[in-house]
Amino acid sequence: PGEMFWLVHQAAGETPLPRNAEPVGKNTEGSTARITGTLPAPQTEALLGEALQAYRMKPLDLIVAATAKAIMEWTGGQRLWIHVEGHGRTATDDDFDLSRTVGWFTQLQPVLLEMPDTPQPADLLPKVKIALRDSARHADVFALLRYGVGAHGGSETLCHFPTPPVGLNYLGRWDAMGDDSWPVQLEAEWPGPLHSPEALRPHELDITALVRNGQLEMAFEFSTNLHKRETI
Repeated sequence: PGEMFWLVHQAAGETPLPRNAEPVGKNTEGSTARITGTLPAPQTEALLGEALQAYRMKPLDLIVAATAKAIMEWTGGQRLWIHVEGHGRTATDDDFDLSRTVGWFTQLQPVLLEMPDTPQPADLLPKVKIALRDSARHADVFALLRYGVGAHGGSETLCHFPTPPVGLNYLGRWDAMGDDSWPVQLEAEWPGPLHSPEALRPHELDITALVRNGQLEMAFEFSTNLHKRETI
């Protein structure tokens, strides 16, 4: 079932973002620009408090749904691939012993989102919730087929699986980091480039979201070689 799930999704094809830089160049790390936005505390509480209870959803579900709706309204498309980033330490198999490992793990979960005929919250949110759950359920199978046995060829593998143009990472609530009892504090300042300026970026648009001081903060990273700042 897991293999068939991803084969069907692979057939959906690419969902590229429209590019409007003049001229359009390469999606390099050196061309990365960043825009940030903050949702005031009352609206954050309404979004991640009242809305979650009303629709019985997780914060990630709502953030992904809002992101997908905004991007599909921009592109005019009816579907969108998003890479949802996770911590990569989900316990799924007793055979994997991570007790002696340290450092940062990352899991990229491809999710195909489709806009309903009537893109109202009551119609869109359940579809996003189901898409996220279904993708997560088959994530291990995808990793094996895309990067393991399937990477060596064969007509029924995921060698040519489309790369999502959008990456999204929800880091959760960081309000506790403001407590003086913590040995470290979260710095709001952007650390700057982390990769070679000549390296190619994995996504056209990378989005990071977190809740700090009761406010939802979102950062949008893009390439000025692909998109104008005012577009993002």
